[in-house]
Amino acid sequence: MLALYVRKNIVDLNTAIEMQAQAERQLMDNEYSVNSMDVLTLAKESGCSAYDCEFVSLARSLNLKLKGHE
Repeated sequence: MLALYVRKNIVDLNTAIEMQAQAERQLMDNEYSVNSMDVLTLAKESGCSAYDCEFVSLARSLNLKLKGHE
């Protein structure tokens, strides 16, 4: 998204670089990997998207409960 803002001159390059660096600092050590086979199996069994199943797989691997939307 930042690249689009830079291309359209909404944000200058130096500001975009600092914004990106700040976002990466905030996310550091908060990224997780999921088991691709688990994701594919969940998607096949549930009919949900692989994107959604990544959250389910991650929650399972961390022994967390997902709260459904209301």
